[in-house]
Amino acid sequence: MDIDIASFGALVVIDEHSHRVELRSLWQQHSAVIVFVRHFG
Repeated sequence: MDIDIASFGALVVIDEHSHRVELRSLWQQHSAVIVFVRHFG
């Protein structure tokens, strides 16, 4: 199962424009998803 990292990056950018304050936590969540997929996927 391949996840396009650029897609996650785009989501982070979109979230940054809407919720700048939450960017850091959102990025941590996306990073956790990527790690999870790499480990179990």
